Amino acid sequence: MALFRGGVIFFLAWGVLETLIFGGMMFGWPSLVFVLKEERYFSHLCKCETNCTETNSSTNAGPTSCAAQDEQFNLIFAIAVAIKGILLVLTGSMYDKLGTLTTRLLGSVIFLSGSLMIAFSKPAIPYVLYPAVLCVMYGGFFILMTNMQLGNLLKRGRNTLICIMNGAFDSSAFVLLLIKVAYEAGISLHASFLTISAIYSICILSTFLWLPRQFILDPLPDDFHLTICSSCERNHGDYAIGVKSDLEISNINETQTQDPNEESGETIGSTGDEAPNTIGGYRMLESPPPFSVVIQSPMYWTSVLWFSSTHLRLMFFLGNFNSWITYLTKDNVQNVSMYTTVFSFMLFAAVIMGPLSGPMLDRRTTAPIGSLALKLEKIRHFIPMFYLNTGLGVLLSACAAIPVLELQYFTFVVFVLHRTFNYGPASAFLAQAFPSQHFGKLYGIMFTTGAIVSLLQYPLFIWIKGPLKNDSTWVSTFMNK
Repeated sequence: MALFRGGVIFFLAWGVLETLIFGGMMFGWPSLVFVLKEERYFSHLCKCETNCTETNSSTNAGPTSCAAQDEQFNLIFAIAVAIKGILLVLTGSMYDKLGTLTTRLLGSVIFLSGSLMIAFSKPAIPYVLYPAVLCVMYGGFFILMTNMQLGNLLKRGRNTLICIMNGAFDSSAFVLLLIKVAYEAGISLHASFLTISAIYSICILSTFLWLPRQFILDPLPDDFHLTICSSCERNHGDYAIGVKSDLEISNINETQTQDPNEESGETIGSTGDEAPNTIGGYRMLESPPPFSVVIQSPMYWTSVLWFSSTHLRLMFFLGNFNSWITYLTKDNVQNVSMYTTVFSFMLFAAVIMGPLSGPMLDRRTTAPIGSLALKLEKIRHFIPMFYLNTGLGVLLSACAAIPVLELQYFTFVVFVLHRTFNYGPASAFLAQAFPSQHFGKLYGIMFTTGAIVSLLQYPLFIWIKGPLKNDSTWVSTFMNK
């Protein structure tokens, strides 16, 4: 496989940029909640009789905060996370069936609808935030899902690229931090989200100019090559990356008949899906099993169970962040703003930390390409990462349970590491352990299950606001069980 290196780097860099800006921006939720409180969204629920903090009430300019308002913001986030995850199982199936172009176009419509709803929302009609946040969050996942296939362009470092892409997804939370900073500098929420909607045009550009109609499969056959031409006829194959203007990956032998006398090693190198045989004492991979067989795999459901538990911990931390940090700062608005800003800056570090897990997953292997031994060897590389991330989850809950404000800087670092080592390796594991043609469905089912489990964050939040009187120590301890 001869690939034009500069073109591949361009594709990868553009995909990372898209994901960094739009993929997971709504996971910077604490920053947006701060702005929405300043704008007095849901402040009509606060009577300021008990369990309420109000500042600058004479000018009606300061934030009004109470338990009822906090419940609304937590419910918005919890519902968005849950519905987005439930829809992902349908999204994954649609992606596997319809391909990249249709999936990204639908995602673009959804994302822009949500962004514009937030831009034109008003405190007088705050409930529009429910569909708006869901649309932005759900639409961002279309970007991540369709960009992860770019890792298949690499002979080595595929898992590293997937981890980088997921790190960029985590770091996109910094966009809402920029909106918070801009708001404090006098730029309205309306102007900020209109700007985001305009910048989203870069995703439309890549969708029509170089991303494929269908998919980039792994492995790419050896007779694929990347050429630059002034007028290329688009390849409409089911698996080749068709480029609409300048770049084209084509299968130079797609119309030729396979020579039955070819050496088995060459055949496996060119297709990757041959019947079982042995080369050099190694058993080669069989043809990919159907989805009905893959979905019954105990290994798959074990990974789903692990992912769901870590996903709940991460989503609860994000959804409860503003209420939790407000409690620790004793309702000091300046300190809440400062800690929210610090936390959001640390979230941006995920794009830097993302590659840290890559070398652990892309370690050197000894088995030949196309062999069952190679697949098993690569799967075993994930085991230390799963143990490490489980330990980080326990440490996160332990730190969050300690009501010492200064300690939370370290808690933020642990959260970023835990999140970075969760989504990237989980996605890379699915791509590595199971057939690529089923990735969308398996990815969607995993996130759907995680989303259903994440609904537990709302009763946990009610528990904190009610019997525990804003003290989340016991809930954080419960998360370690």
